[in-house]
Amino acid sequence: HFDLDELRAAVAPRSLLCIEPLDHLKRPLSSVEAKREYDLVRRAFRALGAPKAFRLLAGPMDL
Repeated sequence: HFDLDELRAAVAPRSLLCIEPLDHLKRPLSSVEAKREYDLVRRAFRALGAPKAFRLLAGPMDL
């Protein structure tokens, strides 16, 4: 058993790009919600000296 945040954090310090993350009901997260939900992942990358290896693209954007 594992938590998805723990799995994502385990990728650090390798690159990870999350585009348009969804909530548990498969609805898109706003940029504010995504930043809150991915905080553990961001902290793991920062702790391993690779803050730029994690990118989170959420909310209105042009891809």
